[in-house]
Amino acid sequence: MWLYTVIGGMLLRAISGQGVQTAFVIVASIVLAVFLVGWRVVVALILRRRSPRS
Repeated sequence: MWLYTVIGGMLLRAISGQGVQTAFVIVASIVLAVFLVGWRVVVALILRRRSPRS
């Protein structure tokens, strides 16, 4: 889903005439990864630490 979001966003920028610079694509990809995936990783790590070990 993350990759589709990056591609879709960059296509919309290109179609609207705003341009797609390499630096913008890199920054947008990192920010989207943190927002879409990063918080889930943090929650999973917290839950793993809290769960009782059997």
